[in-house]
Amino acid sequence: AAYADWLQREDASDGRAGTLAYHYAEAVDPEIADLAWRDHDDEAARLRASALRWLRRAAELALVRFDLDDALGLLERAAELRPDDPELWHSIAHVNALKFDGSAFWESMQKTLELTAGEAERGELYAELSFESTMRGAMWKVAPDWTLVSEWIGQALEHAPPDSRSYAYGLVGKSMLEDDIPTAERAIAIAERLDDVELLSFGLSAHAAVAQFTADFATASELAQRRLGLVRRINDPDHLALIHWDSATAELALGHIQDAELHALRHEAIAARLTPHHEVHALGNVLTLDESAGRWDRLHERVERTEQAVAANADT
Repeated sequence: AAYADWLQREDASDGRAGTLAYHYAEAVDPEIADLAWRDHDDEAARLRASALRWLRRAAELALVRFDLDDALGLLERAAELRPDDPELWHSIAHVNALKFDGSAFWESMQKTLELTAGEAERGELYAELSFESTMRGAMWKVAPDWTLVSEWIGQALEHAPPDSRSYAYGLVGKSMLEDDIPTAERAIAIAERLDDVELLSFGLSAHAAVAQFTADFATASELAQRRLGLVRRINDPDHLALIHWDSATAELALGHIQDAELHALRHEAIAARLTPHHEVHALGNVLTLDESAGRWDRLHERVERTEQAVAANADT
């Protein structure tokens, strides 16, 4: 505690966030805090507040680096100090979604819901549950009961204010689950009215996915082009990887090999900085492109890398 206080006075910068988080958290470790700070409740509360502040900040910085394991460890340490904080559990759920860990995502979101009373806030959480579960269908080792996901969507549409961001995300989940184009179009209209670029991107993605599924490849390509026009306004690398993946798929379906390859390579470059699951998506995209173009020599050259990527992805 003394070292953390000294360091905070000397250099309370982001570069010290991890160190400050560690020492403040150690000072109020629940296993020893009652003994260490007996009869000093105010001091313990001050140190706990500092620990939570720096654990949150260090986790934010870890997410910027896309160091998901570090971010998750920091947030879980914070939740040990304040287990009744729904925002912490919500943050943990978000990181688990990025890790494509469906079970951990679901458990964290359930904990968040247990600690959340407001109707609008619960609607937002149910919308996120349904959206992530359908958009990241590959994060489940065992697929969830899709009837349950449909119930989450119903809860989102019931509790979220009509035409709100949360309501629209519920519509996106419904569109992807039920292959429902009018529902996707309604979500797109809400996103455009709110000028919400991320929501608009996912609404276009849902519409394009249904068009692709029904072999309306021209429409899927047009929607992918609209989505590409949003790239300059999106900073999230996970989101950008998904955009280029969908664009590569849409172009390939029309036989536009060169355009598909440009997006596949861009997807691959972004995914290399993310998780093993992102990387195996990108590699699958490149392999599909090579197969479609009859590039058997390239497929052969990628065998070793493919085996390594599959092994690294075994946990998801």
